[in-house]
Amino acid sequence: MASKQYISPIRLFQHCSVEISDGVINVSRIKKQLVAEFDFAKTGFIEIDGYTYNKTDVLEEIERPDFGDRLKYHQRIWECPTILSVIEKNTGNLNYLKTEFDKFQNDKAFDEFFSPYFAAPFNHLSRGMLNEGKLYEASTLLLFEDFLQPMEREEGFRSLRVFLEENVRLFRNISKENYGTFRTRVQPWRTSGWDDFLNNLPAELDHFRTDIAIDLINLTVKIQKTHKADCWTISQGLVRLRELPSHLRDTILNNDKVFNPKVSSGSNYGWIIWVAIILLRVIASGGCN
Repeated sequence: MASKQYISPIRLFQHCSVEISDGVINVSRIKKQLVAEFDFAKTGFIEIDGYTYNKTDVLEEIERPDFGDRLKYHQRIWECPTILSVIEKNTGNLNYLKTEFDKFQNDKAFDEFFSPYFAAPFNHLSRGMLNEGKLYEASTLLLFEDFLQPMEREEGFRSLRVFLEENVRLFRNISKENYGTFRTRVQPWRTSGWDDFLNNLPAELDHFRTDIAIDLINLTVKIQKTHKADCWTISQGLVRLRELPSHLRDTILNNDKVFNPKVSSGSNYGWIIWVAIILLRVIASGGCN
């Protein structure tokens, strides 16, 4: 199902004084009243508070056989200003979303109703956050990915996939010699919160957690002598990653001892780095024969 731009019909009903709160929905009466309103409008459109309603879309909604059930969700969304803002304007305070989305948990019918309206805003919000390097904010948005249903998930996750693929290519093109040139592009991974972003990835993109973990380990090996402080900040995020293969987890923890200034001072852990290099080369080649 293609995504749809959401404009709340409740705003239109209120503007046109359409009665929908008496518990009995008279679709024929509602349709007749709205047709008259559209016919009266000089342009054929009704504009309310910057939102434009056209007759075709409105009639298509109210003529649906399940309009009575859908109307209940339209009314509940109208009472959730953050959700409404997200799907109408692609903007909203994510800190308030959880409280509002909690009202719709474990409601499969709502998920199917809501998903086509949520896919494009989800992608739009993701793209903005990722372009600005705000991975922690993106991790908060990912808490609500379950509201996207199978038909809309590819569209909803498009910007996420592009970002992850671009960063995998970035890490693999960085060397000890050119790191200074690319360092600003690595900034999101030297800032707290990116581990939450990778930990919250949807199942379709979950493999990127391991891929990027390996790439970041390789990156810290390359720059350990010239940018040890960067290695330490990256390592702190790596330690907080979940559901990694055990051998990769061990490598991360061992390397963290090298980069931790409180632990590594006066100690010789250089051998751990070389073991990590060997392990990662084995992993990249598909294991021992």
